Amino acid sequence: MTSASTMSMGDKLRYARGERTLEEVANAVKLTVAMISRLESDSVKPSYDTMRKLSQYYGIPVNNLFF
Repeated sequence: MTSASTMSMGDKLRYARGERTLEEVANAVKLTVAMISRLESDSVKPSYDTMRKLSQYYGIPVNNLFF
């Protein structure tokens, strides 16, 4: 397993999602499935509001999940 410090943001988000579907996460944080997918594939950078929502949902500090 790769250490958290060498994982990309997308890798961290996929790991945090675990067994949850993209739809479950998107509905819970009020984002589209496409946006969650783009974040997980490192195609887009999240806004601060998106970082905050996902961090709260996953229970992981912003710094650990996105940086």
